[in-house]
Amino acid sequence: MHEEQHTAPSLTNPGERLMTDNQTHTALEHLHRYALAHEIAAGLDVLDVACGEGYGSNLLAGCARSVVGVDVAADVVAHAAAKYRRKNLRYLHGSATAVPLPAAAVDLVVSFETIEHLREHDEMLAELRRVLRPGGRMIISSPDRRFYSEATGHANPYHLKELSCEEFRELVARFFPYVRLLRQRVVYGSLIVPEGQAAGFREYRGDFTGYARDAQLQDAMYDVIVASDAALPDWPLSLWDGTPFRGERSTAAGRHADLPPGQPAGVSNPQANARPGLLGRVRREVRRICRQLAGIGNVSSRQAATRRAGGLGLMSRTAASGNEIVDG
Repeated sequence: MHEEQHTAPSLTNPGERLMTDNQTHTALEHLHRYALAHEIAAGLDVLDVACGEGYGSNLLAGCARSVVGVDVAADVVAHAAAKYRRKNLRYLHGSATAVPLPAAAVDLVVSFETIEHLREHDEMLAELRRVLRPGGRMIISSPDRRFYSEATGHANPYHLKELSCEEFRELVARFFPYVRLLRQRVVYGSLIVPEGQAAGFREYRGDFTGYARDAQLQDAMYDVIVASDAALPDWPLSLWDGTPFRGERSTAAGRHADLPPGQPAGVSNPQANARPGLLGRVRREVRRICRQLAGIGNVSSRQAATRRAGGLGLMSRTAASGNEIVDG
C-alpha cells in the first residue's frame, strides 16, 4: 500500500504516549508487538485501539486491507490523520469502551498497553469482542503487575489497574474460548539459533517507519557445531540472559533505570534519545571500560576503545540476501 507522510500538527506527550523519537526499551517492546500483529494482519480489516501517535496503525496498513486507528485524545487523532495518509487508513476519535464502529466490523483487533490505563476491563473486552467478526482475532498486551510493579517497587501514575499474568488470562478467557499466551521481556544476552529456518523463529529489526523480517539469525558472529557419528536431535533455540552483567535486574527495573528521576516509564527521554539506542549503550560501556583500563595504566583509552569495539562487533550491518523488507 502506498504511504504518504506529511507535516502534522505538533504533539505533546502528557504521559506514557510513545513518540517516534523514542529509542528506549519502550520502543523495542512496542515495535516488536506491532511486528507480530503485522504477521496476521495481511488482507484483513484491522482496528488499532489506543493507536496513539499513529505509527503502529500505519505499519499495519502496509499489509492490511483496511486499518482504523482509534484514540481517546482528539489532538492525537488529528496528528495521526495528518502525518500518516494511506487510502486504506483512517483515524477516529473514540475509546476502548466505546469504539466508533458497528458490530462485526473488523477481522483483527490490536490493543497494546491499553487495558492497564482503565478500570473497566470487562467493558473493554466486551466492546472489542463486539466489533470482531466471527472467527476474528484479538492481540492485546498488558504489563505483568508482579514484575512491572511489585518486584521493582515502581508505581506508574498512569496505570489505574494492572493485572498479573493469570488475572489477564482469566479475563480474556471470559470473552474468548481460545487463548494463547506469549511472554515478552527486553533482554541483553546471547542467542543461539540452529542453522536454517528454525521452526517458529523470527528476527525483526527496523524502526517506526518499517522493519525487516527473517527466519534465520542474521549477522551471527560465532558458529557453534555439534557433531557425532550417530544421528543428532534437533537443537532448541536458546538464550543466555546477560542482563545481570550490565548491572541491571532482569525485571522492569532495568527499563525504569534508563529514566531520569520522576519521569514515568514510557515517556520519551531526551537524554536517551540523544544517543542512537543500542549503539549509545555500547558507547557508554566502552567509555566505562576505558576509564578502568586507564587507571591501570597499561592500555590507553584509544586502544581500549578500539579493542572493545572490535569485540562487540561494531561493524556496519548489511542485509543478507533473501531478507523480507516490510515498509510502513
